[in-house]
Amino acid sequence: MLYIPIAQGDVLPANGERSRPALDAAQEAAQSGAYAGAMAAYIRYLAEHWEEVEEKAQTIREEALRHIRATHSLQNRLPDYFATLDAAQQIAIGAFLEMGLLSSHAAGDLADRVSEALAGVVASQAEKISAESPMRKFFEALNSLLERGKVYLAPHTSESNFIPPASAELVGWTKDDKLYLDDRACLAQARIYWAGQGENFDTTTDALRRQISQLPGLLAERGKGYTVSAWLAGKNRRALCISKTAVEKLYGLTLENEAGPSSG
Repeated sequence: MLYIPIAQGDVLPANGERSRPALDAAQEAAQSGAYAGAMAAYIRYLAEHWEEVEEKAQTIREEALRHIRATHSLQNRLPDYFATLDAAQQIAIGAFLEMGLLSSHAAGDLADRVSEALAGVVASQAEKISAESPMRKFFEALNSLLERGKVYLAPHTSESNFIPPASAELVGWTKDDKLYLDDRACLAQARIYWAGQGENFDTTTDALRRQISQLPGLLAERGKGYTVSAWLAGKNRRALCISKTAVEKLYGLTLENEAGPSSG
C-alpha cells in the first residue's frame, strides 16, 4: 500500500478558481472515450505480446530496483513497490511508442517524469513510516523525559558523584556510548508521555525489543531475548543495550540527562 496525500485544491479547482485547462482537457478526453480506447488498445497489445512483455518487465524491474536503492534510503518493501510500478509504466509507454502514438522523445520524457514522480511518492511514504515508527516515538519520549528531568540514566558505577533530578525515575544506566535501558520502565514512561500528548503508544515490550533489533547498529550488545546481563551500579542486571551514536544518527536525539548539579 502506498499513501498518496491529496489536499484540497491539488486536483479540483480551489475555492475561487474558475477553471484548470489541463483538468478540463482530461475530463473532455474521458467524456469522449479516449481513455477507454487507450486502455482497450493496451490490453490488446499485452495479449499479443505477453511473453515478450513478461521478460522485458522483469529486466526493467531489476534495473529500477538497482536505481532506487542507489539513489534513496528506503526501508521495508518500498524499493519493490517502486520497481514494480516503474516497470509497469515503462512497459505501457513503450507499448504506445510501438503503436506509433508517442514519439521516441515524448516517450522518453514521459517515462522519466513518471519515474521521478513514483520515486517521490515512495520517498514520502518512507518519511511517513519513519515519522510514525514506534522506535522514533519511543526514543522521542525518552529524550524529552530526560531533558525535563522526569527520568534519568545513572552512571554504570555506584562510585559516581552524579545526583539524579528530584522525583525522577531511574530508567537505565550509561557507560561511554552504551545505554543499558530498563526497557519496561522506559516503555511505561513512554506510554504516559504520549498519553499526555493525546496519542496512544501501545507497543509491547517484546515488540519493542524485536523492532530495535531489526535496526542495524541500534543494539550495542545483544543477548538472549535481546537483553544482556551487565554489572551496573554494583549489581548484575538485565538490560537492553543501546548505542547512543546509533540513536543520534537515526533520529537526531542525544538521550542526555537534564543538566543538573553533581556533588564533589
